[in-house]
Amino acid sequence: MEFLDNFQCIDHHENSSVEVSVLQCGKKKILYHNIINLEKSKVDAYMEYYSVFYSEYEKLTNYKRKLLLIYDLRNYNEDNESYYSKLKGVYPFASMHFSLRESYKTTLAATVIIITNPKMKDFFDTVFSTIYVPARPIQIVTEKELKCCLSNVYNLE
Repeated sequence: MEFLDNFQCIDHHENSSVEVSVLQCGKKKILYHNIINLEKSKVDAYMEYYSVFYSEYEKLTNYKRKLLLIYDLRNYNEDNESYYSKLKGVYPFASMHFSLRESYKTTLAATVIIITNPKMKDFFDTVFSTIYVPARPIQIVTEKELKCCLSNVYNLE
């Protein structure tokens, strides 16, 4: 994506549910997640990776609000997933992020979730109003709104 041209990939992790790229430009880091599905065992494996990443990030940096999380759901396959199945996959994400809530107040710039349809927005609005109240801003956007959103929440220069 052209809006990330200034960022260099310094790490990559993937499994059949989540592909993660750690992108860096100066002191700024973006954790870019390409979400394919929310299979619980794969989500659990991702969470182990994220815990190690975030622990190292906290140790190595004292930069205020330089981390941006991007969850890209444009390749997400929800065809055969029930609402309950999706919630089962999202719940561990929400719990993990909730446990980091205090730390996020000083390290996280924002979280951006890229969606493809309004049904997904409704789902995440429900998640963020019931099981996880974020410590920092969360933007739920379509691909058309993405560049504008990123320039507002995280100066990419």
